[in-house]
Amino acid sequence: MIMWDRVINKGDIMKKGVLMMLSLLFSISLVVIYAGTEIPIANTGTDEVEPAIDGSTIVYLLGPYGSLDIYGYNAGPDGIFGNADDYTFVISTNPEGYQQAPRINGKTVVWYDHRNGNYDIYGYDAGPDGIFGNGDDNEVQVTTDTSDQWFPDVQDRYIVWNDSRHGRWEIYGYDMGPDKRLGTADDVGEFRITNNQLSDDYNPEIYGNIVVYQKGTYPNGPWDLYGYDLSTSTEFLISNASGNQQDAAIYGNYVVWTDYRNGNGDIYGYNLSTSTEFPIVTASLSQITPAIDGNIVVWQDYRSGSMWDIYGYDLSTSTEFPIRTGISKSTEVDICNDVVTWIDWRKDKDIYALYISPPVTTPPTTPPTTPPVRANPIAAFLPVKNYHLRQVNTCLECIEEKLPEDVPEDVQALLDEMQEHIDNANTTGNSIYANNELLKALKCAEDIQEKLGITCPL
Repeated sequence: MIMWDRVINKGDIMKKGVLMMLSLLFSISLVVIYAGTEIPIANTGTDEVEPAIDGSTIVYLLGPYGSLDIYGYNAGPDGIFGNADDYTFVISTNPEGYQQAPRINGKTVVWYDHRNGNYDIYGYDAGPDGIFGNGDDNEVQVTTDTSDQWFPDVQDRYIVWNDSRHGRWEIYGYDMGPDKRLGTADDVGEFRITNNQLSDDYNPEIYGNIVVYQKGTYPNGPWDLYGYDLSTSTEFLISNASGNQQDAAIYGNYVVWTDYRNGNGDIYGYNLSTSTEFPIVTASLSQITPAIDGNIVVWQDYRSGSMWDIYGYDLSTSTEFPIRTGISKSTEVDICNDVVTWIDWRKDKDIYALYISPPVTTPPTTPPTTPPVRANPIAAFLPVKNYHLRQVNTCLECIEEKLPEDVPEDVQALLDEMQEHIDNANTTGNSIYANNELLKALKCAEDIQEKLGITCPL
């Protein structure tokens, strides 16, 4: 293991620093130049919140609370986030009322909207060409009832939401028809899913013919978790353990949710094909608001006791792995294919994205009987490209050239911290964790430059 001397002079840096960083880079692996790199999606200087991702598009809210608009970010023709062909487009900026809780599937975006004096469900269709942001996009009002409709979700041909038109919250749906496009001639229209005024049915999520939701007493519970099969018009119990079960998400045969049976938030799962419940994470403090795509579950995690981090779990291998820890507060996590998106609090509230492994499959438009096989996000990273080696070499050579003969104590402390992150990366077999530690080391390099008043490429 290479250690920093307590006092470092210019002649030591290339001998020790470059060897140390290069050995680290050879010990981790990335699939392409953007894998493991945090990609800024929206950081306009005002708040961006509630990101949702499907395929090559991320939707989010922009603006102060009470004046929220909906925007989209598309990965462009190449389908890769962070490349030059990415573009941002406007979905809804209606000045008569604010919009909330955008969700996306395929070429349809849905949200709830206050422009009419109550909350209605609205949708946005990418138009005949199927490309968001072109002139043929179309906004559609889905509900017109004068009561409130909240928290929609959309998948394949169905939109579902909370509806209060009969008093307590129920679940309603809208069938977009065989073409799976909103506002076209084959739309089947609105239908009632649950009909139970003895409790509130709340916060629905849908995949295929299965709707999952929490049942209990609005707003604080207690909540149990139920499902509804649209193909058989049958409601079924998923979990009624002690404490609240809430914030469910579904993909294929798997349902995941936040569970408070142990007194703090944990993540549990349920296999619909075997009717089997299982814990995913029961770490200390809270793990909440999971999202799932394929075999991968992600959530925001407070086990550190200092900030919300992002963790993941591979259902195919029963393996938990860190995605983003100890960098800055990270909340409202979502995932599609191998891209994770979240709210980042390092400045104001911004939207970032991160590839955790190479995307090897695309979610089908009809529900699979089992989730598609994905590359293991820990094992799938390939040897680092020369691009990264040149990038790090250039940065370290620049720092070495500009260091003073006697390194200040605060800079020395940052170099020691950088060493600790590098040691952590060198001693782990988890390449995602190693890359996360490398990001922290590079942040130390940025701080060193700021303290010394120098500028070097990173």
